Amino acid sequence: MKAQKIEPPLDMLEIIFAHQAKYDERVQKMEPFCNFDKRERVHRLIQFAIGELNEADSKVGYVNGVKKHWQTKVKKDFLEEMIDVLHFYVSAMLNAGFNAEDIYNAYMKKNVVNHDRQDDGY
Repeated sequence: MKAQKIEPPLDMLEIIFAHQAKYDERVQKMEPFCNFDKRERVHRLIQFAIGELNEADSKVGYVNGVKKHWQTKVKKDFLEEMIDVLHFYVSAMLNAGFNAEDIYNAYMKKNVVNHDRQDDGY
């Protein structure tokens, strides 16, 4: 599949990254984050994101073997947990030295690969 030329609507993504950078600047001055090097911060942020993904899964998963209904509250709770995931994801990307444009470009490239894989029966 050929990559489609789509102009990046980076404004919203850039706004998220800018807000997260400002928040990170504040948090990284505090204990224990001020004592971590970049690699340790990224590792911890990934672990936090995994924890939030588990929480998101519990919102849409099963309770005592019974599938939850996709009700407004479940949907709202799921969104809240996924925003926490996004929070930690963006923070990890910033700490690793990436910006919104890097994420957009990598996503678009990988999206083509994923489509090609589906076309090939992956």
